[in-house]
Amino acid sequence: MKNKCTAAFLSFVTEGNKSIREDLFLSCFDEFEKIKDQNVSLDLTTVVVDNFSIGSVREKIRSSKCVDAFYLLDKNMFDTALYCAGIESSEESESDYVLFLHDDDFIYNLQALSDTVAFMEASKADCCRVSEYDVENIKRFDSEFTPKSSNPDAIRHTNTATGQKITHSCFGRFGSSDFYLTNWHYTSRPCVWRSSKLKEVMSKSDNFKILQGFEGFMVKACQEAGVVFSTLDKGMMRTFPVHLSARTSSDFHSKKVDESSYCISQEDMREALARCKVLNSKKE
Repeated sequence: MKNKCTAAFLSFVTEGNKSIREDLFLSCFDEFEKIKDQNVSLDLTTVVVDNFSIGSVREKIRSSKCVDAFYLLDKNMFDTALYCAGIESSEESESDYVLFLHDDDFIYNLQALSDTVAFMEASKADCCRVSEYDVENIKRFDSEFTPKSSNPDAIRHTNTATGQKITHSCFGRFGSSDFYLTNWHYTSRPCVWRSSKLKEVMSKSDNFKILQGFEGFMVKACQEAGVVFSTLDKGMMRTFPVHLSARTSSDFHSKKVDESSYCISQEDMREALARCKVLNSKKE
């Protein structure tokens, strides 16, 4: 029997950023559309969550023959919408695992998703980071040595919750991929989650902050829940430069929104997702 997995993709292209981000979305989405064909060992469900993008982006999503469902939200509900939709979809499809990525994450190793699920089946890992990474060249991915302007996938190598330095313990090879157990903290980077554990973590709050506020909640909640983190060596996707990212743009960080206090309730999120969900009638 095939393992069930959901892949959830977030898009956000506006009139204000389309000159630099529409082509970016297209290149990342084109690779995402190939993910089923490249992971035939999985029973894979694909969903797209769109944060009220421009018409041409929504038409591209609607016309896809490779996406099972899409949530065409009627307002920007930020990155939190991706995780809530991913959990909902994984419950509906009875998926044990769910992959999260954004429209500035370019997949270069599509088959690695199958390897990641096989690793998680064999280990106690609850979350596996699948951003570009190299255990043999850690400084290139440590923001203390390499700024995000040089490598968008660079990240702090100190656990935010515990203050400990990040360590890696090799677990083994699955397929053509090597995996390491780590003591990392949560970040909203591309990752594969064990669906049941993510649902447990997110059930700790009825209201979600956004962006860095959401990350802050998740860091604490994951620590309390004893989430076991892991890393796919060499990764399966890379993030485009920071200045091209919607997550760092003025459109995403609207001056009308106080990121530190803005919250979205689970009830409002469920209603929005239900209102805007479309099953894809054009799927092959």
